[in-house]
Amino acid sequence: MTTLSLNYQRFQRLVSMLLQTFFYKIEVSGLENIPKGQGGLLIAWHPNGMIDPGLIISSFPHQVVFGARHGLFSWPILGQMMSSIGTVPIYRKQDVAQLSAEEQRQKNVESLENLAAKITDGAWAALFPEGVSHDDPFVQSLKTGAARIFYQARKNATEKNPVIIPVGLYYDKKHSFRSRALVQFYPAITLPKDLDCNPSDEEIKEKQKALTSLLEDALTSIIFALESWELHAVFHRAGKLVRAERIYRAGSESDRPEMEELILGLSRIWIGYHEMKEKHPAMVAELVSEVSEYHKDLEVLGIEDHELDGNPKLISFRIIAILLLQVILYLFVFPPILIVGYIMNLPTTILITFLSEHYSSLYKDKASVKLFSSIVLFPLTWIFWSWLAYIGYIESIPYLEKVFVSVPDLAIAASLFIFCLGMLSAIVMFTYIKASKRVMRSLKVRLTKNQNKSSIMRLKQERSRLCDMLTMLASRLDLPGEVGEDGRLKS
Repeated sequence: MTTLSLNYQRFQRLVSMLLQTFFYKIEVSGLENIPKGQGGLLIAWHPNGMIDPGLIISSFPHQVVFGARHGLFSWPILGQMMSSIGTVPIYRKQDVAQLSAEEQRQKNVESLENLAAKITDGAWAALFPEGVSHDDPFVQSLKTGAARIFYQARKNATEKNPVIIPVGLYYDKKHSFRSRALVQFYPAITLPKDLDCNPSDEEIKEKQKALTSLLEDALTSIIFALESWELHAVFHRAGKLVRAERIYRAGSESDRPEMEELILGLSRIWIGYHEMKEKHPAMVAELVSEVSEYHKDLEVLGIEDHELDGNPKLISFRIIAILLLQVILYLFVFPPILIVGYIMNLPTTILITFLSEHYSSLYKDKASVKLFSSIVLFPLTWIFWSWLAYIGYIESIPYLEKVFVSVPDLAIAASLFIFCLGMLSAIVMFTYIKASKRVMRSLKVRLTKNQNKSSIMRLKQERSRLCDMLTMLASRLDLPGEVGEDGRLKS
C-alpha cells in the first residue's frame, strides 16, 4: 500500500480546510469497507463539479490518483496542484479534435495504462465513470474507462487483485453554503464468475462492456436513481415522516436527522418502492400521491416532519454563547472596528452570491463557483483593505505629527491588523448569521404551530397513517439497517 506523499498530505489538508469552511458538517461512513494491503478503484457519480473529488480526497485514508481532463492542467494553480499529486490527464475526444483519431486513441491508452499501473502497485484511483458532472437524479451512461483500467490492473497484478468500491456522495443542499454532506464507502463489488477473470484479447471488449453495465447498476442503486427530482423529494419525505413517527411513538425527543440516518432511511424507501411497485402498482402509485400531498402541505407551513412534535429549542447554550460574544464585541471591545470588518466582507459575500447565480452554467456548478470564488475573492478583499490601511496610515502621519511629538512608523502593523480583522470578522459574521437563522427558524416554527393548530393536528394524523401504510408494504422485505428502541435507524 502506498503511503501519503508530502505534497499529497499538504494538498489533502488544504482541501479539507476549504471544505470544512464551505460545509456546516461533513459525515464519512464505511471506512471499514476499505481492504488493507491492496489497491483498487473508487467509482462515484458526479453531481457537484469540483466538490465531488474534493470530498473523496479529504475523506479517503489513502492517497488517491485521479484521472482528469487534460485541459484542467493548463489552469493556473489548479494545474500545478493536480500535477504535484500525480493526477493523470485524460484526453476527451471533444478536447483534442486537432489530433488524429489514432493519436487520440494512443493518448488515452497511455493514460489508462498509467492509472492501471498505479493500481497494480497498490494505489487507489478514483473515477467518475459518467465522464461528466450533471444535475440529473439518475446515472448518465457510463464510459468503459473504469472497466478497461480494472482489467489492465488485474492482468498486471502479481499478488492481490484490485477491488472496485462504489462511493456515495450525498448533499443536503448541494450548492448552499454551510449545508451538509455525506461520503459513504460501500463494500467492494462482488464480481460474478464470468467477470472475475483475466479476459483473453478476443473477449476483453465483451467483458469490459458487461463490467461497465454492472458498475452502472451499482451506482444506480447507491444514488437511489429516479426519473425526477420531484419524485426524489417525495421519497426523502417518506423516509423523514417514517422516522419522525417512529421516534414520536417511542417517546424519544424529536430532532433533525443526521445525513447517514437520512440516507439509510431513503435507501429503505427506494428498495421498498422497487420491490412493491410490480406487485401492487395501484397501491404504490396512490401512496406516492398521498405522500406528495403531505409533502406540499408541510412546505406551505414551512416546517419539517420532526417539528410537528413538541416545540423546537428556542435557543441553545452555544447560540447564547455566540450572541453574548457578539454583545461583548459590539459594546465593550472595539465596536467601530468590527462594524468596519462587516462592511469589508459583505460586498464580497454579495458578489460571490451574484457570481454563483449568474455565472454557473449548470445548477451543479454553483457550489464549485462559490467555493473557488471565495478562495480568491475573500483574501483579495482583505489584501485590498490592508493596502488602504497602509496608504491611509502613511498619508495621516503629517497630520498626526502636528498633535504628537513623534509618531512611530507602524504602517505595516496597521496593514496586518486590518488583514487579520477582515479574516476574523468573516468567521464571526458567518457564525452569527448561522446562529441567527437557527433562532429565527425556532421562532417561526413556534409561531406557525400556534397559529395553525388544527393543520398541525391533521398533519400529525396523516403522518401516522402514511407511516402505517409504508411500514405495512415493507413488512416482509429485507431492508438495510435496524430500528433502535428510540425509533432511530442504525446501520
